[in-house]
Amino acid sequence: DVPEPSHGAACFLRFCVPLSRGERWGGSTSSSSWKELLRGALTPTMLARRIRASEEFSCLLDWEKLDVTEGAPTGKTDVMDGLETIAFVNAALNFGEQDGSEPEMMTFKLIRIGGVWMIDSAQRSRTTLFQEASSSSSRKKRSRESSKKSQED
Repeated sequence: DVPEPSHGAACFLRFCVPLSRGERWGGSTSSSSWKELLRGALTPTMLARRIRASEEFSCLLDWEKLDVTEGAPTGKTDVMDGLETIAFVNAALNFGEQDGSEPEMMTFKLIRIGGVWMIDSAQRSRTTLFQEASSSSSRKKRSRESSKKSQED
């Protein structure tokens, strides 16, 4: 049970909405960078390479901790069972406490197909939309304290 190098991409691909025929062959009018990324990913290895090469989506590969918000339903319901069919979820991808980097924010549009929520689209969000003013001021304070400490040493 040793996973292959593209095992993660293979698992990830299972949770993505399959592209329509028009999206797969380029006949779609959608200019989504997410759909374009998936369009060239015929295999899990190709998906991993395309994500790594993408400036917008490469953050999906190296995070250490993931914080997800509750899904925000759109009010669109399925006629058959009356359940929500579309939701938006924000995810903060944290890359480690030691380097002091800010989390990358991703917004995923999920569609429920046959009772399973699948990723229809993704886009990088502006981090400043999700930060509290107090957290940025506390970071500045910590930064000043650490610079004072380094000057004392």
